[in-house]
Amino acid sequence: MSVGIYGRGHSQVFLENDIQSKIILELDKLKDYARKIASVTDTLSNEANIIIKDAESLKKEAVKLNRDEALKLNIEVKRLSDELEKLKSR
Repeated sequence: MSVGIYGRGHSQVFLENDIQSKIILELDKLKDYARKIASVTDTLSNEANIIIKDAESLKKEAVKLNRDEALKLNIEVKRLSDELEKLKSR
């Protein structure tokens, strides 16, 4: 058994053995990875909310359209659908 020093910033924790050091380092890795996932999730959520708002706006416009306008709007709806598929694949 060996004594190790583990610290971040100014605080240091004296550990009784290597196993504790490995556990703490692994937990820090997990915490950092979870933060990255949370960041990506927030980004995806924001992008999804934009698509929702765009879809709601387009839905209101769709009610008032003639055929030519409807065809143009259909292209925009397809674009939003493609964006949503990209989000789902991430």
